[in-house]
Amino acid sequence: MRLKIVESGHRFRQKAMLALFPLLSGARPPDFSRILMYRPELFGKPFGKYAQSVLRSQSKYWSIGERELFGGYISAKNDCDYCRDLHCRMAARALGRSDVDDLISRAFTLRPEVTAVFDFLDRLEQDPSSLTPADLEQMRALGLKDEAILEATHAAAVLSVANRVVNALGARVATPAQRERISSLLLKRGYDL
Repeated sequence: MRLKIVESGHRFRQKAMLALFPLLSGARPPDFSRILMYRPELFGKPFGKYAQSVLRSQSKYWSIGERELFGGYISAKNDCDYCRDLHCRMAARALGRSDVDDLISRAFTLRPEVTAVFDFLDRLEQDPSSLTPADLEQMRALGLKDEAILEATHAAAVLSVANRVVNALGARVATPAQRERISSLLLKRGYDL
């Protein structure tokens, strides 16, 4: 982590939570957790609540696994290996699939609605000004409701913010065994601090 203050400048409560993390997960607290817990009232708590609402709340349209898949996809597009790996691991568990990395690269067929959302999110992330009402009409023609499109857009927004923070602050990627434990814990517990 590039900023020493985010590595060790936490208040007593956050230091205690970070000290407990290895006991719960068997891993060092993820750097992103350290970021969220540094002055949590400014970023961590509101962001955690937003992420929890977007990625874990009830949805009529997308499973938790699909929303995590959207997160892994956006993170791959943003060259954020830290987030891509964690969200792909959670998607794999939630979807009961081992080929999530192939899904992100589209080597396997997905249901048409997910593929359409991938195309939309790709353009939203890379060139948002290129989107037109016709893009929405294409997704609606597949049966996607506006609420489903909005939910997928929020999933992309959460991860876009996280990707930029992780990349800007140089968060370290844990070992594969640690990432497995962290992703399992996040899938069970969620994002709300």
